[in-house]
Amino acid sequence: MEKIIGDNKEIMQRVKWQFQRGKVRNFLQTHIFILPSVLGVLLFYLVPLVFIVLSSFQRGGSFSFESYQIVWKNVAFWLATKNTLLFMLIAIPLLMTLSLAFARFLSKSIGAFDRLKIVYILPLALPAVSMSLFWRFFFAPRGLLNGFLHVKIDWLDTALSFLVVIFLFIWKNFGYMMILWLAGIMSVSQSMIEAARIDGASERTIFLRIILPTIQPTAVVVYLLSLIQSFRVFRDIYALAGDYPHEQMYLWQHLFNNWFRDFELDKMTAGTCVYLLILLIALFPIAKGMRREK
Repeated sequence: MEKIIGDNKEIMQRVKWQFQRGKVRNFLQTHIFILPSVLGVLLFYLVPLVFIVLSSFQRGGSFSFESYQIVWKNVAFWLATKNTLLFMLIAIPLLMTLSLAFARFLSKSIGAFDRLKIVYILPLALPAVSMSLFWRFFFAPRGLLNGFLHVKIDWLDTALSFLVVIFLFIWKNFGYMMILWLAGIMSVSQSMIEAARIDGASERTIFLRIILPTIQPTAVVVYLLSLIQSFRVFRDIYALAGDYPHEQMYLWQHLFNNWFRDFELDKMTAGTCVYLLILLIALFPIAKGMRREK
């Protein structure tokens, strides 16, 4: 009897050891493939970020807030911050709203989408430098827009240049965001929509009570991509107006580009930390939306 019990214990230990060995093997097999990406993020993103944060508090080899004081008193920094935040607060909600409205319209006539689907993403495929030549001619004092409106406005050298930035951002990203919204809307259960219609619900009620809550994950993706693209609008503006555009078009990227060119590293490190803090605040709605989804 004791021999049988001893054999059973030995068998159980072997099974347990093999099970643990299998878990370790599965863990290594699944994580070994993401190891290069993790190392890449650590090496090229997190380590430089930590270095930048530590360097922002260094001045003359000692701990100091002087770099932040210099940035705080910098007029160009506040101009770029004001323009960038105002641009994000206006352009991102406007892009999301317009693309959602158009996606809702196309969801009722999907044939129109099939015929023009290439046109919607065409702005993303066009080279920024080539398009800048067209937009420069389009917004010139004697350009196409003034000729159509029969006015003489220098759109790139007045306060209206801020509207040009918003227009370029929406023009370039509208089609792609609309496709994402449309994919989310088309994934909503049609049986739920038909049941609501049978119960007498209006199209407005169906959209607000059924479609909109269902596509919240899509909204998170659209917001995140819109936020990322809002920082990339600098490329189009730089190609259009150069290093020092009108003050209404002067964004963070112009500021950092000029600091980098002048090799003002103390301003760059402190400004980057402030920039990172504002970016984390902008990402807060995404974290809140993902928590609500869970």
